Amino acid sequence: MDADELVKGDDDLRNLIRGRINPRISPPVKRAASDYAMIVPIAFLVGWIFVLLGALILLPILKG
Repeated sequence: MDADELVKGDDDLRNLIRGRINPRISPPVKRAASDYAMIVPIAFLVGWIFVLLGALILLPILKG
């Protein structure tokens, strides 16, 4: 039984069975990956803000 016989008229499913990537399926995956990639620099900046705030609070206490 061939892939064409399994799914008649459904090009997306036929291409997936044959192992081809359909261009209509891959761009949302790339967009989601780029959205998650923005979390890393934002988390880095937020972490440094907490470090600087902690230093501003602790330095006067430690100096006495």
